[in-house]
Amino acid sequence: MDISIIIPVYNAEKYLKECLDSAILQTVKEKEIICIDDGSTDSSLQILEWYSKKEANFKVLRQENKGAGEARNAGLKIAVGKYISFLDADDFYIDPEALEKMIYACENCHLHVCAGLRRVYRDGFGIDFPLYRDCFEEGKNAGGKVMRYVDYQDDYFYQNYIFSARVIQENEIRFPVYRRYEDPPFFLAVMMLIKEYIILPVEFYGYRDSAEAFLRKGLYLTDILSGIRDNMKIAAENSLEELKKILIHRIDSEYALWILDNANKD
Repeated sequence: MDISIIIPVYNAEKYLKECLDSAILQTVKEKEIICIDDGSTDSSLQILEWYSKKEANFKVLRQENKGAGEARNAGLKIAVGKYISFLDADDFYIDPEALEKMIYACENCHLHVCAGLRRVYRDGFGIDFPLYRDCFEEGKNAGGKVMRYVDYQDDYFYQNYIFSARVIQENEIRFPVYRRYEDPPFFLAVMMLIKEYIILPVEFYGYRDSAEAFLRKGLYLTDILSGIRDNMKIAAENSLEELKKILIHRIDSEYALWILDNANKD
């Protein structure tokens, strides 16, 4: 199996079919799609069961509501792909050939991680997200560009990457049990091990932005700050000065008001 696509699902009936279709249409032939229903109360589980009956290599797990991190960990336990890709249930893949191209790049360059480009969608309109796009301006690096993590130093946007399953499984890397900011610690743990990765000029990840997601941040402030603290510790231990600056700025720019409104003993 070339790749396992892991999709946590919670009350995602509005966009779920588009998400699943984008995964199924990926041209890489040897793929499995692992969906973990995280205690949905809408029709998400019924949609997943319908797909599982008509699609080969489509697996559905169900758990009580524990959060997306725990759902992804459940998917990792049964994944058999050589590479892992994480897709959120309200997002989608853009280029049907993206995963095939990214797997080929990893194999060809003997690297464990590959990143693609991202577009952000709100109210049906999509805009190019700047992540890595300047590396490919005016046709530069058309075949991809090898990067060092120490030259990038951010812990966001892990959905833009595919990861070697061997690196994840042999090092027992898992998502912490936070309800929010659980993916940056996972991403940083992988990147600290692999050191180098390749980026491709392929339109890969379609991310849906929403005001609802922003408003939920205040509900999980302790988890968010715990995740930031985890990564700040790793940044300090490894002299990642740029990441430290990013994390401090993130607290100030994204979470300061939430902290003022929701601060507690924890």
